[in-house]
Amino acid sequence: MSSVSNGMKRYGSGVPAGVSNMVRTAQFIGAFVGVLMEDEIPQGLQLIANGAGHALLLNGQRDVHRRVILSSMFRLLVGYLFLSSLFLAIAQSTDVIQIFYDLLALEFVENIDDISYALAKRGFFGRSMLIATNESYNLEVQPSPHREMRRASTASINERRLTFSGLIASNNRVNHIVRSVYFLNATILLVGLSILTVSQKNGLYRCNAINVLFDEEIWEHAYVRLPDDSIEERLLIYSYFNGIYQEEGYHDGYPRYIEQNKNDGTKFGSSVRGAEIIYCDEIGSWVFMHPEILTSPYGEEENECGWLWRSHETKDYDLLSTTDGAWEAWTGEVKPLAFVSISCTECSERSDCNYHGHCGEDKKCTCYESHFGDSCEFELPCQSLATEKALAMGTFGRFVLCSFYQAPQLRSQLK
Repeated sequence: MSSVSNGMKRYGSGVPAGVSNMVRTAQFIGAFVGVLMEDEIPQGLQLIANGAGHALLLNGQRDVHRRVILSSMFRLLVGYLFLSSLFLAIAQSTDVIQIFYDLLALEFVENIDDISYALAKRGFFGRSMLIATNESYNLEVQPSPHREMRRASTASINERRLTFSGLIASNNRVNHIVRSVYFLNATILLVGLSILTVSQKNGLYRCNAINVLFDEEIWEHAYVRLPDDSIEERLLIYSYFNGIYQEEGYHDGYPRYIEQNKNDGTKFGSSVRGAEIIYCDEIGSWVFMHPEILTSPYGEEENECGWLWRSHETKDYDLLSTTDGAWEAWTGEVKPLAFVSISCTECSERSDCNYHGHCGEDKKCTCYESHFGDSCEFELPCQSLATEKALAMGTFGRFVLCSFYQAPQLRSQLK
């Protein structure tokens, strides 16, 4: 339940925005090893196969067919709970070691009944449990008395003996189904991880549009490359680059965010290059950079990836996670403790629109007439104003003074 509820609000089931190739490989290996280690499902399938059309006798006398089938169904339930938990744990992991720790922990939980039985058999839980667990029981599989006996060939007898002995190597129809279900489990897990991989590549589990607000930092002698390839020193105010950044492509295996036009939130034309926020594998950090702003004259000694701002070191594919710590800004020298606000402009429910609008299928807020903004966070300004003289004469009712939502004093007078 903790796995399912983790991160459920926006991007579902706590699945990370992305993982490295090493972690991805470990996920597939962990899923395959988990299916091989899981033994409740094959044991339950074997018992059900043996019980199909045969009599199950305890010590050759007592018919326990229904009890065996029922216990086998519980075995299948435990086995599929194990595989479901394994898939969720692997899907949410971002560390190779953690994947195999989770696998071992789940295997221990699944086998806790076998461990308890082994301890009771050695007398750890008292004399009565010692006697009960050491008593000998034999489960015999015999042809059902309700079936008409018929002559069987030597080959069919050998096949039946394999089935009765607890193996599923025989070629009868029931055992074909048992083997198919077993291998189907592995196929489902591997296909599920493949779908998860494609979804992460397509950005399903991360924010694709972000709003960035830089601190009031200034670089007085920034090196700007002009259209004619000449370099000019200019005053650079970083807050000029505040605004919407949209995910477009990848850099070093991580998503790249490109600055959008401040007027309408669309992509710049071919004549203008926007700023970028990318992951720089060379320093292991998210960085803010602009292709036309250099950190040294003529670019001889550029910062890694040309960074102008950089986050703390991280391997997280989710850019929003970097706001937990301070960034560093370049002002001709490294300035620590520079702060930047990065928030997601996508919505998933009305609260993301501050209850002043509704969230559409495109994950964008559609605001009511009284508000505007990416999250409907701003009230519309007054459309008209009235002087005190107009108020005193009581003529304000003949024209629109202000938005009804913006004028509580006028609203009280209207009442």
